[in-house]
Amino acid sequence: MLPKTIKKIDMKKNYATSKKYAKLLFLDTQNRNQTDKVKKTFDTLKPVLKEEVMDFFSNPFVDEGTKSNLIKDTFPTMPEIMYDFFSLLIKKNEMKILPEIIEKYNKLVLDFQNIVEAKVISVEKIDELSLSKIRTILGKTTNKNIVIEELIDKSLIGGIRIETDNLVVDGTIRGKFESMSTEFTK
Repeated sequence: MLPKTIKKIDMKKNYATSKKYAKLLFLDTQNRNQTDKVKKTFDTLKPVLKEEVMDFFSNPFVDEGTKSNLIKDTFPTMPEIMYDFFSLLIKKNEMKILPEIIEKYNKLVLDFQNIVEAKVISVEKIDELSLSKIRTILGKTTNKNIVIEELIDKSLIGGIRIETDNLVVDGTIRGKFESMSTEFTK
């Protein structure tokens, strides 16, 4: 029982800490007019941040200099603001939460740009006209510009599911079956 409690506390701490770092970085990049540059750099780094890499940066037996040099040698064209930020994370032993920081930073940038990301999930590819209608309806609902990521999920049987940070619209057959099943079990 105790390990689950500790894990929940860690998750809450990581959430708050990553949010704090993301906001700090966002404000700094805004002041230096490098918000988009840093977002693009994070987008390129994201696929590289596997568990083994994060374990290396969290390893207390690897000194800070080695960690910092690895970043500089691996990414020599990275903006200076990123080196400063990574050095701070390394010094504070917070590199393990970098993926969460990136996620929160990207959300701050999108929010600042008045953009909402929406996942449109269906059994097969949706035509452009339908995606355009979805984009328009979501735009009116959220008063933001919509960027759609289309995903295919054959297990849905039919229909579509739309997800944003604050909204889920499930018009799938599987969703309807699950909803009916819930109603019958009450």
